[in-house]
Amino acid sequence: MTPFVAAATLLLAQTGGVTTPAPGSKLRTQVLDTWRAALKKDLKGKTILFKVSLMRTDGTWTFVDAEAVDAKLKPMNWMGTAFEEQAKLGLMDQMSQCLLQNVKGKLTVRAMVMGATDVAWLDWPTIYKAPKAIFPLPEQLRDGQ
Repeated sequence: MTPFVAAATLLLAQTGGVTTPAPGSKLRTQVLDTWRAALKKDLKGKTILFKVSLMRTDGTWTFVDAEAVDAKLKPMNWMGTAFEEQAKLGLMDQMSQCLLQNVKGKLTVRAMVMGATDVAWLDWPTIYKAPKAIFPLPEQLRDGQ
């Protein structure tokens, strides 16, 4: 476990809270780099960056909702990637989501969806046993009502 991830995990465990890693922070960079690494094969050499609209973590689980953009910060062109067919059919949005888990200091992508045109992550709290508080759910759903 890296010292930074250990410290962040301990702080969150002590506060019991959900936080948003600050832009440029080590944790935010690690989260996005881990997501990019998981996409490397599918992107077939294309560079992807993320304009994060939401990132929440409880120290163990992290949910990210972000716009996929290229190195020039333009909307991602999916042609030439594993997502090309969906893009040609108009089934790709620019927004993408990722769920990561910190296991013994190592971030691992548990689920991701690229360019979904619907709410593909809605069942992730149930499937992965991730806390509802990290997801952009209405309050009544986060509280289990």
